[in-house]
Amino acid sequence: MSFTHLKEINLQIRAAAATSGSIAPAISLTEKALKHLNKMRAERNEDLCLRIGVKQGGCSGMSYTMEFENRADASPDDSVVEYDGFAIGELCN
Repeated sequence: MSFTHLKEINLQIRAAAATSGSIAPAISLTEKALKHLNKMRAERNEDLCLRIGVKQGGCSGMSYTMEFENRADASPDDSVVEYDGFAIGELCN
């Protein structure tokens, strides 16, 4: 699936840990990005989430992946972040 139409999505990667020792969500969405993702999900008329991950490859040795998948197919090992009803699954391995 091509994500060229996702250029307007501004995913801000944060590497922050909460003072309680738990890790804060690594991904945040702007209001515009959330609106665009919800529009795309509505057009497909499916309960989709956005899966984001990193795999080996690319010129730096790693490349990022983004794809839509059915929310029910999320793995128990995934870290899921919810934004106003839209789920983002982060691959843990």
